[in-house]
Amino acid sequence: WTRITATKEPNWNGRPPNDSAPPARRSEPNAPSPRTAPVVLLAVTLVMTFLSTRLRFGRYVYAYGGNPEAAVLAGINTRWTLVKIYILMGVLCAISAAIAAARLNGATLDVGQSYELYVIAAAVVGGTSFAGGIGTIPGAVLGAFVMQALAYGLAYSGYNSPIQNIVAGVVLILAVGFDTYSRRRGGRT
Repeated sequence: WTRITATKEPNWNGRPPNDSAPPARRSEPNAPSPRTAPVVLLAVTLVMTFLSTRLRFGRYVYAYGGNPEAAVLAGINTRWTLVKIYILMGVLCAISAAIAAARLNGATLDVGQSYELYVIAAAVVGGTSFAGGIGTIPGAVLGAFVMQALAYGLAYSGYNSPIQNIVAGVVLILAVGFDTYSRRRGGRT
């Protein structure tokens, strides 16, 4: 990283700089913009929504998530679909790791530790069913906003991390219970 520096090099006209003038300020060329993460979030949301709703691959993923045996009987190459899913998840993990490293100006081995609970809760709050085959990308993003707002609210109120994890777990249990209840009430299995 380059820092803001003032040099005593001659100006373009060959004269030494005026010491009473304020130092030349230049922005850090490698510093991430605070607008980068929302733009990447919007781009990934749009691309993933397009993939899941407009392409055959998205229909295959929903079919495999809903019933893997029926997907095989329907003629879907489930092994190749799974390989594509894992490749896509690797790319998305790389994007999120790059954003996390840019946000923290570095990386450690435990940066994403204990995010799993919040990610699963966000997906379920956003409408993704544990039974599979149901859910949308914008719903998962909305669920992530809800879970992050909950975490910020608890942190702002002064609750420590274990209490925040307990609340996230309770929200996850309530969301799964509501999903199970609504599936039973709707007659779907």
